[in-house]
Amino acid sequence: MKIVSTLYTEDRKPGVAKTCFKTFQIFCKNVLKDVSEPKFRTVKLSNEKVQTKIAKISGGLGMLKGVGFYQNEEGNLFMEEEDINKELLEQAIELVEMKI
Repeated sequence: MKIVSTLYTEDRKPGVAKTCFKTFQIFCKNVLKDVSEPKFRTVKLSNEKVQTKIAKISGGLGMLKGVGFYQNEEGNLFMEEEDINKELLEQAIELVEMKI
């Protein structure tokens, strides 16, 4: 998170960090919404909005990997159900809320 907020300040790149944080928060909340649902544990890197809002932002993918997502064979970010750390996801959501 520090990389994103440092590189994309409101003075230099208005709204970029905020959008990245909100997108990250949505992915984390989706995992917690239903941990057994694979679609909530998958981030399709081929999606144009994912590319624009988080993947092309320095540190954006690192935030997702930091909470347990990894790149699978299909080239997407994915989180195994048994690897979900609910406490870590909740803490990440709280940290991001303070940045927004």
